Amino acid sequence: MRFFSKLFGRSTGKGEPPEFKALIEASMAGLRVQTEAHQGTWSFGDSERWDFSLETGELVFTFPDMVVRTPAQIIGTFDSSEGRWMWAWANSSIDGSLTRDAVRVREYGEQNHIGRLTTGTWPAE
Repeated sequence: MRFFSKLFGRSTGKGEPPEFKALIEASMAGLRVQTEAHQGTWSFGDSERWDFSLETGELVFTFPDMVVRTPAQIIGTFDSSEGRWMWAWANSSIDGSLTRDAVRVREYGEQNHIGRLTTGTWPAE
């Protein structure tokens, strides 16, 4: 989760209302609670490996005694060598069926005039 805090924790200064910072903080708190609550139940972090299939849209966790599959969406990608975030809706190489949730984020940004949610790529840590 430190990744998301670093990525969204600083303002880009591009049209972000004060409520956006509160939304980010509340979202991070909710994500922490959900992760902790499900860590024991679903063994998050204990899988031997995980994979994501662009063809099926499935996130696959492989454990010593089982394989768990779940539908997933791509929200965006982070390029650490370039220091850039790209929303999935701005990435033409990602099928639209995998970007529905990212499109919803963009729509929220448009409705609330939040530049970081409506700009396809931007500098990030």
